[in-house]
Amino acid sequence: MKQRLLRKVECLEGLISPAQISGPHDAMVSAVLTRVATNDLLLLIEAFEMGLPYAQWNAAQVSAGESLRLAWEGECSQAGFKSVADFERLYPAPANATLPGRTGPLPWKHRIRHR
Repeated sequence: MKQRLLRKVECLEGLISPAQISGPHDAMVSAVLTRVATNDLLLLIEAFEMGLPYAQWNAAQVSAGESLRLAWEGECSQAGFKSVADFERLYPAPANATLPGRTGPLPWKHRIRHR
């Protein structure tokens, strides 16, 4: 269990490493991830690894998703954008953006939305 948690934390640290920032979208992702509590990020990773659709998330996972959404909105607002959609229109995520060990688009881009 500890080894698995350590790998997840290293994965998260790798996502926000300044050396990996290559453009405005990556910089925004890095800023957003620093706003979200590690426990919330771990809850989201757990939900994605289990392949749970949003409708099956428990209350803690839903709350973590809301924290991530609010972090996106806060960072976009602080950077002078009217909305997350405004930012993503100007700086879309790279088509090949993935989480380490995964294929396909970034999960939060498709699963965490306003309700």
